[in-house]
Amino acid sequence: MASEVALTRTLIGSLTVLGFVVALTACKTDGSGNDVGIIAEPIPEEELPEQSAGALCELIFGCSCESPNYPDEPSCVETRSDLLNQEQLAAQAAGLTYDAQCAGDLLALAEADGCATQVALDCDTFCAAYHGDLGVDQPCMTPVDTQPTWSDCAQGLWCIASACQNPCGAAQTFLGVGEACRDAEGQSLGVCDPGPGLFCDFETGTCIALPGIGEPCYGSEVCGVGATCDWSTGEAICVALPGAGEACTYECDAGLYCDGVDGQEGTCVTLPGEGQPCGPNGACSEGNTCNGDVCEALPAWVCSI
Repeated sequence: MASEVALTRTLIGSLTVLGFVVALTACKTDGSGNDVGIIAEPIPEEELPEQSAGALCELIFGCSCESPNYPDEPSCVETRSDLLNQEQLAAQAAGLTYDAQCAGDLLALAEADGCATQVALDCDTFCAAYHGDLGVDQPCMTPVDTQPTWSDCAQGLWCIASACQNPCGAAQTFLGVGEACRDAEGQSLGVCDPGPGLFCDFETGTCIALPGIGEPCYGSEVCGVGATCDWSTGEAICVALPGAGEACTYECDAGLYCDGVDGQEGTCVTLPGEGQPCGPNGACSEGNTCNGDVCEALPAWVCSI
């Protein structure tokens, strides 16, 4: 069950917005005209199919999707409206409760992302437009296959393996400096906090801070965040990751890669972008992917639904 819950965390962004795309939004101000956030307008239940389909199809055609699956925007709106209307009827027949504000929030989030490659939806913004009232671990059902977050579970829960579960779960607790991470038999007791670069020391079985710039490398080869091990002085010393145009062997600073081959000295260069040959192991800059030997822009998220 735990692995299924963990898996759903990565799916929330793509699944909860199916059929729910854009809502009208109003900017909230502090009274002086300065924006302090965006408030999504709730979507009346009877308006959801048409409003959602219209916004979705506008994005599909506005984001220049290569294969929109519809001959034109009006056909897209008609097809999507009919589909969502059928999904609504199934949810209503199952006795689910409609959350107009949640629907508006989800659509507003999608609008904010526009033609981005991913939808910025995470555990802080997760909700279900149709939900029930069942609690954690109670048996549940999802009456609409294409809307996996619509279930008879209470708001904030998801029907996973036929039981209501929190798709985000409790935040993972990491071990701090000096805490035991392995027992006497070498079995793991937890995960050392990766944020500050903690590491489970095999000799002491406790979490330690990896060395920083100017300190001897751990095990003569490992350094903390933002550093790499240098042997050029005859000693293994942690130095700052090389930047653009600087000599390198394996590692470079963020957004760069070392163009040296098979461990030979090279130079840190910017990750290739759209239309450029892929870097080592198919590396491309953010927002691009390696197709064959060339980096190409990832399609907008809306093109995949």
